[in-house]
Amino acid sequence: MLANPQRIWLEVSDGVCKLLGYTRELIGKQIDDLAAPEWKPQTAELFEEFVAARAMDGEFALGHKLGQRVTFEYKARVFPDDAMIALVSKKMTDVATKSSRAQR
Repeated sequence: MLANPQRIWLEVSDGVCKLLGYTRELIGKQIDDLAAPEWKPQTAELFEEFVAARAMDGEFALGHKLGQRVTFEYKARVFPDDAMIALVSKKMTDVATKSSRAQR
Protein backbone atom coordinates (compact mmCIF):
# COMPACT_ATOMS: atom_id res chain seq x y z
CA MET A 1 0.00 0.00 0.00
CA LEU A 2 1.35 3.39 -0.92
CA ALA A 3 -0.05 6.71 0.29
CA ASN A 4 0.93 10.36 0.03
CA PRO A 5 1.33 12.85 2.90
CA GLN A 6 -2.37 13.79 2.58
CA ARG A 7 -3.25 10.16 3.47
CA ILE A 8 -4.54 9.38 -0.05
CA TRP A 9 -3.94 5.87 -1.38
CA LEU A 10 -1.74 6.02 -4.49
CA GLU A 11 -1.28 2.27 -4.92
CA VAL A 12 -2.93 -0.74 -3.33
CA SER A 13 -2.12 -4.37 -4.09
CA ASP A 14 -4.75 -6.68 -5.56
CA GLY A 15 -4.45 -8.82 -2.41
CA VAL A 16 -5.33 -5.95 -0.07
CA CYS A 17 -8.17 -4.88 -2.38
CA LYS A 18 -9.56 -8.42 -2.24
CA LEU A 19 -9.25 -8.60 1.58
CA LEU A 20 -11.24 -5.38 1.84
CA GLY A 21 -13.82 -6.28 -0.81
CA TYR A 22 -12.75 -3.54 -3.20
CA THR A 23 -11.15 -3.33 -6.61
CA ARG A 24 -8.76 -0.59 -7.66
CA GLU A 25 -11.40 1.93 -6.53
CA LEU A 26 -9.38 2.26 -3.31
CA ILE A 27 -6.83 4.36 -5.19
CA GLY A 28 -7.63 8.00 -4.58
CA LYS A 29 -9.53 7.37 -1.34
CA GLN A 30 -8.27 8.81 1.92
CA ILE A 31 -7.02 6.38 4.58
CA ASP A 32 -9.43 8.02 7.03
CA ASP A 33 -12.40 7.00 4.85
CA LEU A 34 -11.46 3.33 5.17
CA ALA A 35 -10.45 3.30 8.83
CA ALA A 36 -12.60 1.13 11.07
CA PRO A 37 -14.96 3.27 13.20
CA GLU A 38 -12.87 2.96 16.37
CA TRP A 39 -9.77 4.20 14.50
CA LYS A 40 -11.34 7.16 12.63
CA PRO A 41 -10.94 9.76 15.43
CA GLN A 42 -7.21 9.11 15.76
CA THR A 43 -6.20 8.38 12.15
CA ALA A 44 -4.90 11.87 11.30
CA GLU A 45 -2.94 12.18 14.56
CA LEU A 46 -1.47 8.69 14.21
CA PHE A 47 -0.43 9.44 10.63
CA GLU A 48 1.25 12.70 11.69
CA GLU A 49 3.19 10.81 14.37
CA PHE A 50 4.24 8.27 11.76
CA VAL A 51 5.48 10.94 9.33
CA ALA A 52 7.42 12.69 12.11
CA ALA A 53 9.02 9.43 13.27
CA ARG A 54 9.65 8.33 9.63
CA ALA A 55 8.74 4.75 10.59
CA MET A 56 6.03 2.99 12.53
CA ASP A 57 5.04 -0.62 13.13
CA GLY A 58 1.77 -1.76 14.63
CA GLU A 59 -1.76 -2.79 13.83
CA PHE A 60 -4.61 -0.88 12.28
CA ALA A 61 -8.18 -1.80 11.37
CA LEU A 62 -9.78 -0.91 8.07
CA GLY A 63 -13.40 -1.36 7.07
CA HIS A 64 -14.38 -4.00 4.52
CA LYS A 65 -16.70 -2.76 1.78
CA LEU A 66 -19.51 -4.82 3.38
CA GLY A 67 -18.86 -3.33 6.82
CA GLN A 68 -16.70 -5.96 8.51
CA ARG A 69 -13.58 -4.89 10.39
CA VAL A 70 -10.27 -6.16 8.93
CA THR A 71 -7.21 -5.81 11.17
CA PHE A 72 -3.77 -5.52 9.60
CA GLU A 73 -0.28 -5.68 11.03
CA TYR A 74 1.91 -3.14 9.29
CA LYS A 75 5.43 -1.83 8.91
CA ALA A 76 5.29 1.67 7.50
CA ARG A 77 8.20 3.78 6.29
CA VAL A 78 8.59 7.26 4.84
CA PHE A 79 10.70 7.38 1.68
CA PRO A 80 13.81 9.60 1.73
CA ASP A 81 12.26 12.16 -0.65
CA ASP A 82 9.23 12.60 1.66
CA ALA A 83 6.97 12.35 -1.38
CA MET A 84 5.49 8.94 -0.63
CA ILE A 85 4.76 6.69 2.29
CA ALA A 86 4.84 2.90 1.91
CA LEU A 87 2.64 0.69 4.08
CA VAL A 88 3.32 -3.02 4.01
CA SER A 89 0.47 -4.96 5.57
CA LYS A 90 -0.82 -8.42 6.23
CA LYS A 91 -4.13 -9.52 7.65
CA MET A 92 -3.63 -10.50 11.29
CA THR A 93 -6.26 -13.22 11.15
CA ASP A 94 -4.18 -14.88 8.41
CA VAL A 95 -1.27 -15.02 10.87
CA ALA A 96 -3.47 -16.64 13.51
CA THR A 97 -4.83 -19.13 11.00
CA LYS A 98 -1.34 -20.14 9.88
CA SER A 99 -0.23 -20.57 13.49
CA SER A 100 -3.18 -22.78 14.35
CA ARG A 101 -2.59 -24.91 11.25
CA ALA A 102 1.07 -25.33 12.20
CA GLN A 103 0.07 -26.55 15.68
CA ARG A 104 -2.20 -29.31 14.32
